[in-house]
Amino acid sequence: MIEMSNDEFILHEWQKDKTDALVKQNEIDGAKKDGIEQRNIQIAKKCLAKNMSLEDISEITGLTEEDIQKLQETENN
Repeated sequence: MIEMSNDEFILHEWQKDKTDALVKQNEIDGAKKDGIEQRNIQIAKKCLAKNMSLEDISEITGLTEEDIQKLQETENN
């Protein structure tokens, strides 16, 4: 077993806590991004149901016209 001085141990624990916090923040950011993407898809579906143009839906949701077109094809099948 490797022995550490008290200072090394404190530094190690601080680095571990910092890494854990960064990992958790990345997970939160990813979940937010996924949630926003899903909400934009829901909005796009409602806009398609109202026969809005792909260009307008893209502008509103931030989705690409290609993605909206794929969504439209999926909804029509």
